[in-house]
Amino acid sequence: MKYQTSSILSRATRVACVALATVGAAMVATHAHAQSSGPSRAVNVYGGIAYGLQVRSGCDGATNCEAGRDAVKLFGGYRMTPNLATEISYFYLGKQDRTWAPGNPSTPTYRTVVSSTEVTRGIRNQEDKTYALGLGVNLETELFSFMTNHLRVGLAYSQTKSDILLDNGSRVGTTRERIFPYAGVGASALVSPYIRLVTAVDVLLNPDRTHYVITAGISGEF
Repeated sequence: MKYQTSSILSRATRVACVALATVGAAMVATHAHAQSSGPSRAVNVYGGIAYGLQVRSGCDGATNCEAGRDAVKLFGGYRMTPNLATEISYFYLGKQDRTWAPGNPSTPTYRTVVSSTEVTRGIRNQEDKTYALGLGVNLETELFSFMTNHLRVGLAYSQTKSDILLDNGSRVGTTRERIFPYAGVGASALVSPYIRLVTAVDVLLNPDRTHYVITAGISGEF
């Protein structure tokens, strides 16, 4: 089984460097800001965007499988209290491409109906695109007087669109919808009264396969 490990590690290293640089820059900028200005007013609404890496668990025995892909996260929330917010998140989880060689005992099958008869075909290649929408809560705790820790939990709805090549050369398209829990942790720091640099690790417990999402980005408070 071939997992394109070097590609995944390269992406993971790049995202980790971005995350570390983000946190470092946030610490320096926040310290300078704290020295030069007083406390900012409380804000209740925020939104942001982050980019990073997502890795899916499992390749279902595919001969060729790319388990890791770039990911984009959009999020926004409303603080009900100074430490608790309701939050909505949108995840674009990229593409996954899997190929099964002829004779592979792990090859999945696809059932279809031909002339009123159910026929089972082997799958040779499958490309998936997954999107997810999450609704949950964000618990915020101040750390070291200049950073904030985030703990997120909620429910997510996902849609996976698949382009499938069957062993007889025909192609079919399918769409799968799932609802499942998710959780995440993260850290952020103010670099101006209303701008934060953010990092996060989110785990989406999709029953088809778990998604691990590592992102770094920026958010604004209004």
